[in-house]
Amino acid sequence: MAMPVAPTRSPALSLVAPFFMAAPLALVVAGLLLATSGPAIFVAINEPRTVAITHATVIGWLTTSIMG
Repeated sequence: MAMPVAPTRSPALSLVAPFFMAAPLALVVAGLLLATSGPAIFVAINEPRTVAITHATVIGWLTTSIMG
């Protein structure tokens, strides 16, 4: 049974808003990096662009799963 959220016990919007923005932005950045990258990302795992795509995907996925 779900309990209603009490506004007096909820965190301020300014506290949670960055997390709600980080998840979709990180996933969009990961998609753009993947779409604009060449075949080099499939050759070397330590290619800087591959590392950036991996980190953006993990940040987006992790933040999305935490926020539910």
